[in-house]
Amino acid sequence: HFPHLEPHVTVVDAGSSLTSDWYYHTSFGEAYALKHDMSRFSSDKDWILRAKQPIRGLYLTGQDLCTCGVVTQLITATMTCSAVDTRSLAVVGGQFLP
Repeated sequence: HFPHLEPHVTVVDAGSSLTSDWYYHTSFGEAYALKHDMSRFSSDKDWILRAKQPIRGLYLTGQDLCTCGVVTQLITATMTCSAVDTRSLAVVGGQFLP
């Protein structure tokens, strides 16, 4: 798309799910820990995908709590904070609701 910039390119890096499998020594693209298929959302594993765990005082956060990715980490951080502090974390008009 920008052929005039080619002389200025010093490094090109690309990757795919196969790249992740190679470097992480995984079989199914689970570079983020949990296997990336629909089984992660099955009812027998619903306790895994919750911030508050069955062990008292244990809370989880991070990308595997919902799905993978950086944005998911931000979402699950809010979910975990909400589980720890049971007050509403909803924001309306720039202010937290009580």
